[in-house]
Parts: sequence; C-alpha cells; structure tokens
Amino acid sequence: MIFISYDNMIMMQQAMAWEIVRQKSMGNPSKLSRLWCHEDIYHVLTKNRGTEEIEGISLDMSKIEDLDLHQHAFVNMHQLRFLKFYTSSYEKNANKVRGFESLESDFDELRYLSWYKYPFKSLPSWFHPERLVTVEMHYSSVEQLWNGVQHLGSLKEIDLSFSEHLTNWADLSSFPNLERLILKCCTNLREIPSSIQYLSKLNFLNLTNCTRLTSLPDCSGLTSLRKLVLSYCSNLKMLPEMPCDIEELRFTGTAIEQLPSSIENQSRLVILDLNHFA
Repeated sequence: MIFISYDNMIMMQQAMAWEIVRQKSMGNPSKLSRLWCHEDIYHVLTKNRGTEEIEGISLDMSKIEDLDLHQHAFVNMHQLRFLKFYTSSYEKNANKVRGFESLESDFDELRYLSWYKYPFKSLPSWFHPERLVTVEMHYSSVEQLWNGVQHLGSLKEIDLSFSEHLTNWADLSSFPNLERLILKCCTNLREIPSSIQYLSKLNFLNLTNCTRLTSLPDCSGLTSLRKLVLSYCSNLKMLPEMPCDIEELRFTGTAIEQLPSSIENQSRLVILDLNHFA
C-alpha cells in the first residue's frame, strides 16, 4: 500500500489544477497568470510575449537549453509578483538564463525573487523593485548584493546561502523592515557592517560557517532578534553585546573565548549551544 502525505496530496491537486488551466490556454501561454511549464516560459521570454495577465513565473532551468532573454521580455508584465529560476537536477552549468543585466523593466510589483546560482557579481543597478519582500539566491556569484544604496522598505528576507563570493555589504539601514538575514556558508564574507544595528525588526540572523568572520558589530540595538546562529564561524573570537530577548544562541565550533556580559540578562533564552566552546 502506498501512503501519500497530506502536503504531497495538496501539491498534486494544485499541479493538476494548474495543468487543467494550462490546457485551456494551449497556444497562448501569455494569457495565463502563472507560468510553470518550461516550454511556455521559454516561448514568452524569448518572443517578447509577456502580458499584464502574468503574475508568476517558475522556471526549471534543468529542462531548457540556454535562454537568452529578449531585452523587453518583462516590459509588459506589469503585474509580475513572483519570479523563480531553479533546477530540479544537478548540473555543473545550472544557470542557463542570460541577458538579465540588460533588461529594460522596472519590476514594480515584484514581491519574490529566487534565483539558484545567480551568475552575476551583483543585482543590476536599475533593479530596485520597491515592493520586493524576499530575495533568495543560493550558490550565487554575488560579491555584494547591490552596488550602491538601495532603499527597499518592503524587504523582509535576504537569503544568500552558499554564496562563496560574497565579500561585503552596502548600508543595511536601507532595509529597515528586514526580518531574516541568512548568509549561511558565505565563506569569504569578512565583516558585517555596523549599520546592522538599525535593523530593529530583524528576528533571525544566520551566519553558519562564515569562516572568514573574526568579529561582529554591536548587536544590542537589534531589539527584535530572537535567533542568532554563528555555528562553525571558526575564526570568530568575540561575541558582541546582545539584546535582552534572544531565545536561541548557537556558536558551536567558533573561537570565542569569553561571553559578553549581556548574556546574564537573557531572560527568554531557551537554547544556548556551546558545543566545542573554546
């Protein structure tokens, strides 16, 4: 007997519903609100067939050959909120989407950007969607997320895990509503800017295995911070002062020799991971 979990069943039903909708729009994918079939997406993006109907694009790059974006590929997608480039199978050259840096589009309505192995050193200077909520770019080639300062008041999550070329940050105070900053295994990241202290809504900071980090700036101003993960930051020797409401602290495998005095005031602390504490 085969058992199917409730979550998998919901996903299967959703996929079936999407496919029914797609079948009704065969021959004209630009009329769909969500594009997930690689053939439809390839057609729309290379033939400049984007329309206001399209709200989401989810492309499995493992299923296409190189995709050279038309310069105006997104110009007419005024309602695009969701853009995801991913791969369902391992490939050495997984990223097959080209021409993003030369696009002419403002992405005014974009809320979610996910791009596996994003191939450029930074996001383009023209790319500043004011409603962007989430940036997720695992294994990217970014050295810094943006050149210069970007004021994105809606941005709540940045996840650049495994981006081994990331070396520095611009002014983090440009993202005043950021809640989650995940830089796991960014092994060339050397410092976190002092402007992190202005992120009063940040509740989760994950710097696991950032092996070049030797110190952190004062974090006492991060009044919403609940979880801080510094595990295997092997060159990190000092912890900064902390806010008083942290619930989880992890720094296994660091070179920290002394805890800050603020650790005594952690009345809400539930998890304190000190394994292999120096």
